[in-house]
Amino acid sequence: MQKTMVRFSYSIPIERLEVDRPVSYANLDLTTPSGADELKRRVTEAAKEACEQVGSADPINLSDTDDTSCVRTATDGALKQAKAVIVAARTNSANRATQ
Repeated sequence: MQKTMVRFSYSIPIERLEVDRPVSYANLDLTTPSGADELKRRVTEAAKEACEQVGSADPINLSDTDDTSCVRTATDGALKQAKAVIVAARTNSANRATQ
């Protein structure tokens, strides 16, 4: 008797979910510690909301990340942008003060 081995594979389409959340800082004075802290708080809150939205869009939850790591990843990326905006605001303010 001859054995025949049959191999097959299949793939499941993977959908990458991304959510953009704008965070306004128009009403903040980023040259002050309280303004910078408020922007960071808003960024963190937006990251939490975005991760909740992604989580609700994936009812089976096949992702290999939990909510905490989603928020951490989203916050880390957004805080880099926020810090750049804060530095730019402070630099512009310092430049105006010396002119």
